[in-house]
Amino acid sequence: QFWRFLEAYFERVFSSEALQAKTVLGVAVTVDAFADVLRESILAFKDAAPQAQTFSEAMSTSTLLLARDAALRALRQCLRAQGASG
Repeated sequence: QFWRFLEAYFERVFSSEALQAKTVLGVAVTVDAFADVLRESILAFKDAAPQAQTFSEAMSTSTLLLARDAALRALRQCLRAQGASG
């Protein structure tokens, strides 16, 4: 009984409807890009001194990283499609 309850709970909590990807400037942050975006954000604000990046620069860097991630995902998908077609 407990295991059925636990399974039903996990299905409800971790369903695709319950979990929504976070976005930065309208682009979903994927698992592959999260570490890079987080690292750049930390570096941008680590000292909060004049040499730190401005918010605009940090957002620009994050956008570039997300674009790189989207390009890599498209490339992987294309390579998989070519591999599957023989």
